[in-house]
Amino acid sequence: MKAKTVAAVAAAVLIAACGEGRSDFGTGIAPPPPPPPGPNAPVSVSITASAFVPASITLSAGRSVSWVNNTTVPMTLSGNDGSFTSNAIAPGASFQRAFPAAGTFTINASGGTAPFSGTLNVIQ
Repeated sequence: MKAKTVAAVAAAVLIAACGEGRSDFGTGIAPPPPPPPGPNAPVSVSITASAFVPASITLSAGRSVSWVNNTTVPMTLSGNDGSFTSNAIAPGASFQRAFPAAGTFTINASGGTAPFSGTLNVIQ
């Protein structure tokens, strides 16, 4: 009898510990989604094997763009106007750059399949 009581208490402790720190445990209610990025958070662009996603973005002057390499090979980015060239961006890594002045920029990608480009519109 004593062994059954010890086993029951141990099981209760394990079950209680599994839900520790989770107020939604067992309620069936999912936790709320994370808050949206702030107005100055970098704009995220995915680098795929053949295109930027999205291919064209518009942002306010002073904001940054973060390009994430979602391919299996290193990629390099450059501004068509010669204003910057990234180092090789490893698969899964990112490259971030701020755009302080208004203008329209063509961003080129190379290193994967055929080279491709996207458009960046920076407004005041």
